[in-house]
Amino acid sequence: MSRQKSLLRIEAAMVELGRMTRSGRADRLRCERAGVEVTGAAQRLIYYLMENGPMRLSELARRTETDPGILTRQVNALEQQGLVARRPDPTDRRAQIVRMLPKGRRIALRLREVQDEVLGGQLAGWTMGDLEQAAGLMEQLIRDIRPKWEGETAESQD
Repeated sequence: MSRQKSLLRIEAAMVELGRMTRSGRADRLRCERAGVEVTGAAQRLIYYLMENGPMRLSELARRTETDPGILTRQVNALEQQGLVARRPDPTDRRAQIVRMLPKGRRIALRLREVQDEVLGGQLAGWTMGDLEQAAGLMEQLIRDIRPKWEGETAESQD
């Protein structure tokens, strides 16, 4: 097989994985199994906050590649549900810091548990070696693509 064909297969697989993992159907199924009601966008935000901790609203928008206006509406909804809270940034009172509340953390952990169960079931036939190899190659792919995709050079990462 040619290099070009291999690259096309990788690109097609990336597109399909993105489509499958970000679909409304997948979001709804996760919520059903977890017994919670949050949108897909909300799921991604609470996962991100759980993994990265409190941060400025502007930084959250930048890191999640979400329009600040859209993100503000999403955070408003999460705040009304009691999943996150905002407070003024002590270093700049004009800025807001978003943090996860215990209820949001419980929901994020439950959704993560369901996702782990689902993926574990889907990959039940894979050996530990298969899982380790796939994880390693996917992590390498992300490391190699992200700087170029985001317009960075190797030197700007240091």
